[in-house]
Amino acid sequence: YEEARAECAASGAALVAPRSAEENAFVECLMGVAPHAWLGMRRAPGSDAWAREDGSTLAGGDFAAWAEGQPREPPGTDRGDCAGFYAGQWIAADCDSPETFVCERAGPLGARA
Repeated sequence: YEEARAECAASGAALVAPRSAEENAFVECLMGVAPHAWLGMRRAPGSDAWAREDGSTLAGGDFAAWAEGQPREPPGTDRGDCAGFYAGQWIAADCDSPETFVCERAGPLGARA
């Protein structure tokens, strides 16, 4: 997760964190046949709350695409503190797992790209 985050930051971007069903579907299309990817969200330290890379937290009325039973700790780990993307759904994942990733950055007039 940290390597993916750093690579996005080096290009002036951040890990993608979909905020709507449309953005989530777009990321799913970008992923193609890749099985997993990192999302720009982490579990806040010592909490069950999730926060995006920009520091905003995932609130009750916000778009979320958690898979059934998620977020939860992944098997064989203490916690899944990073958010992963799998087949259009979000999962809690061990932050040290090697995954692919999608970056996003602000476009003209602050539009996300």
